[in-house]
Amino acid sequence: MKQHKQFRITRIIAAILIMIMAAGIFPAANADEVQAGTGTAIYLDKETLTMYPGDKETLTMYIGNMAAASGGWSSSNKKVATVNKKGVVTAKKAGKATIKCKTGYGFSLTCKVKVGKRTELSKLLNKNYTKLVKKSQFATFTNNDPLSQGNLYVFPDNSLFLRFNKNTKKADILQNSYNKKLMLYGVYIGQSGKKAKSTLKKKKWKLTNTVKPDTRTVLTYKKGKHQLTVWIDSGKVTCYQWIR
Repeated sequence: MKQHKQFRITRIIAAILIMIMAAGIFPAANADEVQAGTGTAIYLDKETLTMYPGDKETLTMYIGNMAAASGGWSSSNKKVATVNKKGVVTAKKAGKATIKCKTGYGFSLTCKVKVGKRTELSKLLNKNYTKLVKKSQFATFTNNDPLSQGNLYVFPDNSLFLRFNKNTKKADILQNSYNKKLMLYGVYIGQSGKKAKSTLKKKKWKLTNTVKPDTRTVLTYKKGKHQLTVWIDSGKVTCYQWIR
């Protein structure tokens, strides 16, 4: 009789536990939880990255909702992307790489990195500007606006504009102030100002004027009939403008 009573109590406790688990009070463990034995999910905040040469992104390992120190970082292809001990990934050149993060629990986490090739806009302007125009939006200006001499095409993300001059039948002004994926003569948004100046010097652009209106430095270069103006703020390129 006593054994029968204990059996009934055991069945009741088991039924209560089943009800609790069904209600989701005890969350089911995922693969990482089982491997880690911590009862908490372990993951990277980014599983994939699309970058361009010169870009930097920081990866962070989380245990639950708390950031945690990793047991070490490594890259499968340092020529494409490197990673430092703080999880900062630096894109080097076009290609693919896998960033690995040691968790300290006997397994690693990974992030797939794809580094794209920046577009050399000067080639597009000289040969394929109509393709750019098709992807843009047409804007009009008042008669007293100096840009009204030609048609101005503003790109959908408003990060740059291109003017197609009706008289010359060619693109003759380009300005980029946001889009980090685009490059002009080796200069791109977010690039080190020192690197930009060094690159332009190597490409035989002549520095003709330097102005510091406020915290910015505005550099004007010339090469033949072309003019290139570069804005640098806090040591980084924030805008560039090309005029045919």
